[in-house]
Amino acid sequence: MSPRRAVRFGEPFVLSCSAVGSPRLHFHWFKDGILVLGGNSSSGAAAAASASRHVLWSRLLPLQARDHHTSLFGADSAKAAHAGIYTCRATDGDAVACRSLRVQVWTPPLVIVRPLALSVARVSCILSRANLSRRKGNIGSTRVQS
Repeated sequence: MSPRRAVRFGEPFVLSCSAVGSPRLHFHWFKDGILVLGGNSSSGAAAAASASRHVLWSRLLPLQARDHHTSLFGADSAKAAHAGIYTCRATDGDAVACRSLRVQVWTPPLVIVRPLALSVARVSCILSRANLSRRKGNIGSTRVQS
């Protein structure tokens, strides 16, 4: 398995698993103990699967030597749901070998600013006051503006 253990949110990640065996050797990928991708894709072809609606892929590399097989497994964009323990199982007849690796996804912090919107408007106040008295001809008003 590749040594990379942590990826940032949104970055691609690739795990690799190598095994020596016959042409009948098959790779199976598990996430948290659940089979995600199984069997071998044809040389260089990709197989896609959905894990929590996040696309994962697997690819079998061309043989590097007559009996040396390598399977790649990854995601084009790491999501929080991709965090977990991944296991590669190589099966060749009755022989089985497994390797596991914990993948952590570093998610960006969630920043919330309250209030979500703020606006300031200039408001003018007009106060009116009427002076009414019972005496004839003594009516007036005052206007105050701020």
